[in-house]
Amino acid sequence: MQSAAWKSTRIVREIDDIARLKQQTGKDIYAIGGATFVSSLIERALVDELRLAIHPVLLGRGKALFKDSARRHKLGLVQTRPLPWGTVELTYRMVPA
Repeated sequence: MQSAAWKSTRIVREIDDIARLKQQTGKDIYAIGGATFVSSLIERALVDELRLAIHPVLLGRGKALFKDSARRHKLGLVQTRPLPWGTVELTYRMVPA
């Protein structure tokens, strides 16, 4: 991705860039990515809220969601939201250790 159509959007490629953005005052940062990307953000304490979309499909095999996390992280449930096509969105806050 080279550019985004949304206003106030910045594309970053390095986690250190996200850490610098998080230190600035302003609005929330919304990062979209797979389990490996999200795990790396969690390990650097860059995640305050986590939204998981659960799709109603049984695969039989699959990838462990956060296998790259080096330690346990406690989550507090904030919201459960069913979506029209059967998906459920779960919103959690990171609980400080």
